Amino acid sequence: MTLTRRHLFRSFPLLFVALTAAVPANAADNYLKIIPGTALAWGAVNHMNEAGDKVQKLATIVQAPAVSVLDEIKKEWGVQKGLDEKGAAGFFGVPGKTEKDPSVGAVFVAVTDEKEFLANFEVVKAGEKISEVKPKAAPKDNTVPDSLPGGRSSATSCLAFRNGYALLAAQRDRFALEAALEAKQDISAEMAGLESWLGENDASVVGTAAGIKYAAKQAGDQAMIALFDATHDLAFQQRAGEFFGLFMASLYDKPRQALGEYFEEDWSRIEPVVVEPGHQAEWAWLLKGFERITGCPTGRPRGELLATAQRYQDPATGCLIDAGGVAGNITHDTRRLWPQTEIAKAWIAQAESGEEGAADKARAALSRLERHYLRHPVAGGWYDQFDRNGVSLVETIPASSFYHVLCAVTEAEQVIG
Repeated sequence: MTLTRRHLFRSFPLLFVALTAAVPANAADNYLKIIPGTALAWGAVNHMNEAGDKVQKLATIVQAPAVSVLDEIKKEWGVQKGLDEKGAAGFFGVPGKTEKDPSVGAVFVAVTDEKEFLANFEVVKAGEKISEVKPKAAPKDNTVPDSLPGGRSSATSCLAFRNGYALLAAQRDRFALEAALEAKQDISAEMAGLESWLGENDASVVGTAAGIKYAAKQAGDQAMIALFDATHDLAFQQRAGEFFGLFMASLYDKPRQALGEYFEEDWSRIEPVVVEPGHQAEWAWLLKGFERITGCPTGRPRGELLATAQRYQDPATGCLIDAGGVAGNITHDTRRLWPQTEIAKAWIAQAESGEEGAADKARAALSRLERHYLRHPVAGGWYDQFDRNGVSLVETIPASSFYHVLCAVTEAEQVIG
């Protein structure tokens, strides 16, 4: 997993809201010393050869795809020598050098012998500390697998060694390796204050104090609108305008009338475009907030976003599904809770603008939310996700959904009563 802009919409909500217990100090000690103190977040498994079930459980908690760490390293990366299969593996993310590249990431794996591990790769360019390499045993499609930082965009990666670990990053994320190698302080200093959390877990994802502040910054337009509403400070209004400019210039695909999800460092869209109807609806609501504090009209893009969101509905329940293609085809027919709150908020925004019938549609969306997600056996609880047959897919009650529900209900009370 890599914390680059291509994962901006997904990685940070998962990493900073779903914090799991930290790993045992004795197991974590070595790799904590390679993670720089500036890290935004890090995750690890303590024993690659025993981590399968625990990674599956962790993936369920943070709602991310589960992978076999050892299989991916050995088979997909072509690593046959020098790997400590009983050792740890993980990732970390750090702030980038500039605001144009706000976060970069790297992965690390325990090695038994650096020279043997390096022998798995063709050295494209040798460096004193960091070398550019390609796997000798390339994956089937001759590109680097999704799990390696950089995804499938390049077969050349950066490699460095430190404290018995190999660190790998995409070329564009080279700064993550530089940050780790040059760090004056590692993350272990911050972990010292979390000793009471240390338990028996062998897999963990931890958001750091710096990372939580970063996540708040990434809330972007929503945060600026809320801050302006509270303070009437024109600086927040101006910052919201900057986010709106980014939306119109890069995030919003006007010809397709859809909000993109994945972007390169220059904000160019990564094809094929993935459409998440929940985000289409959420931005319709955000744009109304921007219009309220600036007077800048946003009716057209709001209407287009809302129309796009409605193309991705479950025919049986009327709820929004999780994702689809830009042509309107449904690619993920599961349905999470949070998109239902966002479609309600989008209709509330339209009602605030005076659109006829919008209030009734907002109430209908809230009714679907209550009927399908909030009637939980735990008082005050909620279901987070269903499959196409209405079977609940998440056993827990993720805290990350709470603010979505609270915000939708609050908006409804303030605008439509």
